[in-house]
Amino acid sequence: MKKRRTALILSFIYCGVGQLYKGQIAKGIDFIFIYTLLIVSVIFSRFSPLLHILSIFVTLLVWLIGMMDAHIDYKRLKRRRRHRRRRKLLTVLLPAVIFV
Repeated sequence: MKKRRTALILSFIYCGVGQLYKGQIAKGIDFIFIYTLLIVSVIFSRFSPLLHILSIFVTLLVWLIGMMDAHIDYKRLKRRRRHRRRRKLLTVLLPAVIFV
């Protein structure tokens, strides 16, 4: 399994590279494409100052989302959610079984 910290660092360097490292090729290419377009739009924008600030904000937001996505381990997250569902099911069913 790929290391989450390495994926985070790679995604910090450039958005989408961490996803490529983890083997999520399509998602990594999407992040790289969108992030590159946003950077180009920030550099070459001739909009009003408000739109320029908004485009910088959106670029930073995509970069942060890319880093968070590269760091998340979805297999571990799925296991936790499945375990929580079982625990919730037990907390609901156990009292019902005891009182019946």
